[in-house]
Amino acid sequence: MNKTCVVHLSVDEIAGGAARAANRIHNTLLEFGINSRMVVLYKYSDSDFVTSIRVNKVALFFAIKINAFIRIIFASKKLGAFSAGLIGTLKVKNQKELKQADIISLHWVPGGFLSIFSIAKILNLGKPVVWRLPDTWPFSGGLHYSSSEKELAAPLRFRLLSKFIIYLKYKLWNTKKLTIVCTNRWIESQVRNSKVFEGARIIKIATGVDLGQFKPLDQTTSRQKFNLPDKKRLVLFGAVNSFDDHRKGGDLLVEALLKLSQKISNNDQMPDIVIFGGSVVPNDLARVFNCHVVGILNEEEELAAIYNACDVFVAPSREEALANTVLESTACGTPTVAFNIGGMPDSIVHKKTGYLANPYSIEDMAKGIDFCLNSHGKMTNDCVNLSEKSFSLKKNVYEYIKLFG
Repeated sequence: MNKTCVVHLSVDEIAGGAARAANRIHNTLLEFGINSRMVVLYKYSDSDFVTSIRVNKVALFFAIKINAFIRIIFASKKLGAFSAGLIGTLKVKNQKELKQADIISLHWVPGGFLSIFSIAKILNLGKPVVWRLPDTWPFSGGLHYSSSEKELAAPLRFRLLSKFIIYLKYKLWNTKKLTIVCTNRWIESQVRNSKVFEGARIIKIATGVDLGQFKPLDQTTSRQKFNLPDKKRLVLFGAVNSFDDHRKGGDLLVEALLKLSQKISNNDQMPDIVIFGGSVVPNDLARVFNCHVVGILNEEEELAAIYNACDVFVAPSREEALANTVLESTACGTPTVAFNIGGMPDSIVHKKTGYLANPYSIEDMAKGIDFCLNSHGKMTNDCVNLSEKSFSLKKNVYEYIKLFG
């Protein structure tokens, strides 16, 4: 095994897209013979290469509650996910893995794990730090999906807090040995205009997926695994809290599907809807479509099967960096429909591997779903070719190996 020790910091081992991406990088580094370790707040496996920090549960409770209190006082739900980052539970000087590390790799780290102040301590250890950005929190005033429009529309008290948080990050974070990894052009363009990361090295490495796991499979066999109808056209939607998370756009998908149903006169052509992520089906959707809820899918084998079982995957997010689900679906040869926002243009080639709808046009999203349903099988090769060219996990992790030196 390579003597260089890379320590990844992530709030979670596997739950959520950012954690899954971090875990995939970590495990692939191990496959390449790199001495890789993960330090997390929440651990689920029995891996000897993953360590859960020792944390006072009362301290963690207060860290989470204080962040929630700050959001209630200063922000609003309309602004989306927010982390003040003023309180964390990781004790930098006591964590032996950080002492042993040659390189420290940061991933999604707020949520009561790292604070602005503990990140400052890590950056002052004098060790190279690589930070893969899953969203805008590292350089924003607390929003995980920030924009100038949001900031201008926010209450004055929030704008003042946001400026204070950015000021803290700018003043406290030593960027001399920091490399920022952007997963898409949208994030990269914002980072390069960020005051927080002035002086940092900025590069782009796309998120990768395991092409040995996510690949085209027999559709009939895949459908049988979930007891899905063999002859129907199937539209797939899935996310954590699929219809409850405003950012994920489940409500927009419902409207688009209802719009699509009005244009289908032949009942045989009406698609069924497949949903993963554990949500209850909205009544408006259930009244018009046959819906199949397959629950929460944690295993990659299950995810690959559900993508292959369906004819089109829809990712109707209002805000998104570079969704794992889109990359996984594409690798399986299943086209994706999404709004032309965030990192989606990096992962979808319009009308070749999916459809990029005008934000946030219900009419155009319905048109995109119809387009992909009627192009069934014609996009498979383009999807696979795009994945092999740009989103191979092993190729992209090799870029990290070169970065780690």
